[in-house]
Amino acid sequence: VKCSLGLFNTKKQSRSMSTKKKSKAPVAASTKKGTPMEEFLGPNLLVEGDTVKPTNQVLKGKDFVLIYFSAAWCPPCKGFTPVLTDFYNNQAKDGNFEIVYVSSDKDMDEFNGYFAKMPWVAQPVDAESAQKKTEIAQALKIQSIPCLIVLDAKTGKFVKDTARIDVAEAGTDKEKQKEVLEKWKAIEAVPLEEAEFSGGGGPMTMSGFFYTLLKNPAFIMAVLYGVKYLMKMWVKYQQKKTLESGEGDVGSGEL
Repeated sequence: VKCSLGLFNTKKQSRSMSTKKKSKAPVAASTKKGTPMEEFLGPNLLVEGDTVKPTNQVLKGKDFVLIYFSAAWCPPCKGFTPVLTDFYNNQAKDGNFEIVYVSSDKDMDEFNGYFAKMPWVAQPVDAESAQKKTEIAQALKIQSIPCLIVLDAKTGKFVKDTARIDVAEAGTDKEKQKEVLEKWKAIEAVPLEEAEFSGGGGPMTMSGFFYTLLKNPAFIMAVLYGVKYLMKMWVKYQQKKTLESGEGDVGSGEL
């Protein structure tokens, strides 16, 4: 269950965010080449509200960086975000990783409301960062959301792009969450140009799908509504088929 990708990038929204952040954004050195993750994500990351910090400061000493492509308008994203939040709150400190949210929200209100519920950091949504977000999505071959990609925080190398499945299947079980991290650590990271991408979050397994439903009652109602609608359409189809078959029989009897 996924949504097609549409990166948040309009001139009006970007200009508005840029105006808010100029006074608080640290000045990044332009003559010094940055670390791999700074080069990949840009010089700054949005920490909360309109406060940004240098990327190197936010990711200092981390083993993994999880790039989370999501949006408030995407139902599967809204279903997975609480699951990812539980994973982050339980494991981020000991697991030594950080999550960076890359927004596909439609406007500033949507972004602000959605990001306010997240305990991690985000890719800035100012004018200067708009092109960088597009570059990140293209580099990671993103075609749909939600998508969670694991990168080596020190080298920027690719680890895995179907991490969403791992997190969903672990659920709230802390031991399984730890096992997920150990599995990631056992994977040999490769340069992005050598990585084999799936193009999105990968197919959701049945266990992960049902766990997401249980964590989000609204999803259950949506599924029930969908099933009811399909059954109604099926009944109409069968009635139409029966009626057409009956008319054919009458016609045959008249000959």
